Amino acid sequence: MKDIGKNKNVVHLQVFVSPQCAGGSCPPDCGEDAVEMTNTINEVVAQHKGQITGEYINIFHPLVRTYHPDVIKQLRQHGLLILPILKINGQTIANLQTFNREQFIDVIEKELKA
Repeated sequence: MKDIGKNKNVVHLQVFVSPQCAGGSCPPDCGEDAVEMTNTINEVVAQHKGQITGEYINIFHPLVRTYHPDVIKQLRQHGLLILPILKINGQTIANLQTFNREQFIDVIEKELKA
């Protein structure tokens, strides 16, 4: 669960979610936007098998406070409605309020080429 260092051959995704989404898919009661975000992430990971690793992290896991203070800070500022929060190679790039499918795919493509 630590921030993963950048491996030039692999893009590392960490998706911080509420407990009901920890399995990698959000139920409809999480809202359409959260469902769309997790579905997009799952699609991109599936399309780039072996080039992208990912994990869904329950925001209430005790180690999140230790290893991801930036995520905790966002939660304190905006509340749980900001979830999911997405990190790529240890850098926070999006949360539910800022997520854009096209921008996410662009970031992934750039990271894969780096």
